[in-house]
Amino acid sequence: MPGARLAAALWAVHPVNCEAVFLITERKNVLMTFFFLLSLWAWLGFVDRSSRSRRAWPIYALSLGLYVAALLSKTTACTLPAALVLTLWLQRRPVSRARWLQLAPYVVLGAAMGLLTMWWERHHQGTTPAVLAMNPIERALVASHAVWFYLGKLLWPATLSFSYPKWKIDPADPFQYAWLAACLAAAAGMWLGRERIGRAPVAAIVFFVATLAPTLGFIMLLTFLYTFVADHYQYVACIGPVGLLAGAGASFARRSGWRNRTAAAAGLFVLLAVLAGLTWRQGLIYKDRETLWRDTIRKNPDSFMAHTNLATLLRSEGNVEEAIVHFRRALELGSAERGVHSQTLAHLHYNLANALRMRPDGLDEAVAHYRLAIAAEPGYVLAHSNLGNVFFAQGKVSEAIDAYRRALQLDPRYADGHYNLGVALESLGKKEEAIEQYLIATRLAPRLVEEHPRLAGVASGAAAAP
Repeated sequence: MPGARLAAALWAVHPVNCEAVFLITERKNVLMTFFFLLSLWAWLGFVDRSSRSRRAWPIYALSLGLYVAALLSKTTACTLPAALVLTLWLQRRPVSRARWLQLAPYVVLGAAMGLLTMWWERHHQGTTPAVLAMNPIERALVASHAVWFYLGKLLWPATLSFSYPKWKIDPADPFQYAWLAACLAAAAGMWLGRERIGRAPVAAIVFFVATLAPTLGFIMLLTFLYTFVADHYQYVACIGPVGLLAGAGASFARRSGWRNRTAAAAGLFVLLAVLAGLTWRQGLIYKDRETLWRDTIRKNPDSFMAHTNLATLLRSEGNVEEAIVHFRRALELGSAERGVHSQTLAHLHYNLANALRMRPDGLDEAVAHYRLAIAAEPGYVLAHSNLGNVFFAQGKVSEAIDAYRRALQLDPRYADGHYNLGVALESLGKKEEAIEQYLIATRLAPRLVEEHPRLAGVASGAAAAP
């Protein structure tokens, strides 16, 4: 294929792929891509052989097995069937009934994993309609804007960010339909002119959009609470446009004279060098968590997620005052966010309260925020327990006991809650009740004996009792 090596080089050094490669939590993305491309490669080997050949079917089984591995790595591999159909169309191979039957297992597996992920997002990640209350028109506006956003970042990757600002969605604004109109116009133009421009450009763009489809906004994702787009979403999808540009460049160079070929080669070398430089610079923001979150806030000051993560890190390092500043900003931004989940709001109050209680003069305000966290999420066990800790620190032992008992009503297996309740009861002279709570705590979490050596004597004394 003309430009295949160039396409591989461009894809490898393009800075838009930094997030997928440098961020450890996106290792699943790289792993999925590995199996995705291997499955596609095996499929091409299968269709190149006669379906009646005995040697063809082991290759088919290999492709299907690799596809399962890709799905288990990350669900967005469910778009592979579209790529398989595109390869047939690009090679002008007829998609017969037998071929559709061969494609069916891919479609079924992809659909099943997609439905499972949607169920998980809704029931275990908190991605409900109340969180992302967007109607179909708003989703279409998000998706159409996102397509051009990703293409723009491919062509001009100078201002990449871990978390991009969310753009405002207003169906009443006629200018916002420009992105959708541009998508429809481009699709119509490519289809009507497919014979003149060839199938490769059409296949490249369709691959790009189809591979992005699960992340464009038609399907609810919890990450849309923070941003509508992310660089790692186009890790696989950008192969289409990159391959198209590389192929066009290689074809131009091949048809030109030696002087033009030399100039083209020099230009491509400069392009690769610039992209590699941008990638090196972008990679530096992933050297540690503080650098990442400060860079994100610099580029997206209204990211309550970035403020929360930076504040959590600062608090763990003992920088309480700056942590409180960022926790307050995160709470302000999160409270104003459309469709914010009550659980998220509770976490924001809880995080601020945890930082405030580290200040001698912050206990009263910490109590207020713990109460707000509980009001937003009544079943928040840690908020009840930490509220009890603050009451105990203030000498309000009865209120502390009430808070601990409430936490244990919600989660009877919360070992630290039993220990804290034991300490509070012991301070009131109720030693027998305290020992009972200590024993429950050590039975649920033996680690507490190491953390609190005094419990070893309690446990051994109880064991020696007749």
